[in-house]
Amino acid sequence: RSGAALDRKVWERVAAQRNLTLARSDDLSGTLDPGLSATFPKRFLENFRIIPVSRQGGDVVVATCDPDVDVPEIGTLLGARRVELR
Repeated sequence: RSGAALDRKVWERVAAQRNLTLARSDDLSGTLDPGLSATFPKRFLENFRIIPVSRQGGDVVVATCDPDVDVPEIGTLLGARRVELR
């Protein structure tokens, strides 16, 4: 259990350094829009380790385990003003 708490602290610091919102999968699952993921080839999503979660206005929320991921194609393909990583 202490290992999980330590991992969480590390991810909290990484998220804070990169000005990202740290989210748990349980938090995101309630807003998951399966249609967004269907827009992209499975291999693309797996390669970049991303899951498009939801569209909120002109923004798209994307879950990732890689805080340095850069995939502007998501915003372009979905016509989003901004892509928010979580």
